[in-house]
Amino acid sequence: MERKAAKERKFEVGVVVALVAQIILIGCYFNRQIGASRWLQRPAGSPIKKFQGHTKTVYVAFSPDGQILATASHDATIKLWSVPTGKTLRTLTGHTDAIWIVAFSPDGKFLATGSLDDTARLWEVSTGKCLHTLRGHTLSVHSVAFSPDGKLLATGSYDDAIRLWDVATGKVVHNPSCYLGTRLRENRSGNRLLHHRLPSRRGKVAT
Repeated sequence: MERKAAKERKFEVGVVVALVAQIILIGCYFNRQIGASRWLQRPAGSPIKKFQGHTKTVYVAFSPDGQILATASHDATIKLWSVPTGKTLRTLTGHTDAIWIVAFSPDGKFLATGSLDDTARLWEVSTGKCLHTLRGHTLSVHSVAFSPDGKLLATGSYDDAIRLWDVATGKVVHNPSCYLGTRLRENRSGNRLLHHRLPSRRGKVAT
């Protein structure tokens, strides 16, 4: 099925919020910038930093220690930023289409991304190197979740499947069928994988 990106939207909707170390991070999907505000020191939420550099929709994740911010974009790049300084640490490239999701491993050493190019990728945070390209899904990968011990990665796709991968080898260890379009989250013990169904978006991408 032919897939075409929708025309770039100029208005500011679809907000992602994360709270780490008294900083509230707000990512605006459609205006391509991230704002960070001191939540406790500045109750009004006035910005202290803006992380700008992407050209399309942005998704965000903090490292477990709150020192690094990862931003993934429909421009097919990932950027790692220093939270204290607001400076770009490195830019990660390799995906060939829009990136929909980004997540850190529990120890902060690895990063997982999922893309409209039907792949997920595992990255080494310290070097920006792509360690594994996880192929097997037949539609876009829009959800990723690490197990609590960081040894497994779950990926969810609009191809009706969840796949479990060995982080060290990049090999599939389990491929259960699932609902069309699922968001994934490991529980704290790591023995259950939680998911919920999303509306069908086969072959579609919003920019």
